[in-house]
Amino acid sequence: MRKRFTIGGFAASVLAAAILAAGVVAPGASAHACTPGFYKNHEDVTAALIAKGGLGNTLGSVFGATGSFANVTILDALSLQGGPGVEGALEILYRAAAAAYLNSIAEPNWPGPSTANLIAGVKAVVATGDRDTILGDPVAGATVLDNANNTGGCGKFGPGT
Repeated sequence: MRKRFTIGGFAASVLAAAILAAGVVAPGASAHACTPGFYKNHEDVTAALIAKGGLGNTLGSVFGATGSFANVTILDALSLQGGPGVEGALEILYRAAAAAYLNSIAEPNWPGPSTANLIAGVKAVVATGDRDTILGDPVAGATVLDNANNTGGCGKFGPGT
């Protein structure tokens, strides 16, 4: 049984928290990223990164999402499935954006945008209300973020481990 404690009100394994507190990887190390699947199956790492990010744990608090997405947690966003129309495209985007947000906190040198640029980009893409832009924007569209999330190098305790 692993010992557990809380960081910012979230339970985290001691080892995962120590890795995250240390910055996950040494400066100058190769950039790595983890997928939505990794984060939804490693809730202790996800919770510790959300606490480290300091923006709250919902799509509304991180990305300014409104309507039906406002109160969806980052953890729940990792399981969104997508579908037809703009609503389906937003699900795909928010799933990729949730993992990208966690990756940007875990490793600032990851292959995707910085945390600030990610948030601004997702807000701009969502504001278009256009399915093709939401999925294909070259800066913060779902496909670009998904590709960055799938770069590899995700270890047992997160990016670069």
